[in-house]
Amino acid sequence: SDISVFVAEYKESDGRPSLNPGLQRHSWTDTELIYVYSSKEQIKNTNQERGTPMPFEKRINLVTLGVSDLKEATAFYERLGWKRSSASSEAITFIALDGLVLGLFPRDELAADAGIGAPERPKGFSGITLAHNVRSEAEVDQMLAFAATCGATITKQAEKVFWGGYSGYFADPDGHLWEVAFNPLAPLDDEGRMQLPD
Repeated sequence: SDISVFVAEYKESDGRPSLNPGLQRHSWTDTELIYVYSSKEQIKNTNQERGTPMPFEKRINLVTLGVSDLKEATAFYERLGWKRSSASSEAITFIALDGLVLGLFPRDELAADAGIGAPERPKGFSGITLAHNVRSEAEVDQMLAFAATCGATITKQAEKVFWGGYSGYFADPDGHLWEVAFNPLAPLDDEGRMQLPD
């Protein structure tokens, strides 16, 4: 099982496996791993005997956009006011956002990293959008206007929408779509996080 493999690797590494920072200790049984962090919070990942994989934690750490020109794409997002991290290199750009990292990586290399072919830049809708929510309709208009001055293409002017909010869209230089939205049904907290009902 995955647990027995982990235990074997742990023993082979002389008790020093590569684990998350802050981990004080951990233990195992035949069906679960138990992690104890310095915050005294206990985290238990269960692996059922029937082979059910351990569940994903409810988070997204990194969103990577495939780009045709890394320098141009990086410059665009810097014009938006986002700072390129010192962890970046000539091969990839990292931008630390609140609670998430945005990556910019050459499109063909990103496809190769994922083990798929990289056709020419797709035309039309790619099937995914990103969103930046704000606190008022006026702020939606302001952000779209600012994005346009940074080199974005406005694909949809802001308007009241069917779900009760107000939003518009722009495309970055590679065609990645961003929605700028005011959503009164999921207001932002003081740290800019969407507050969804239970």
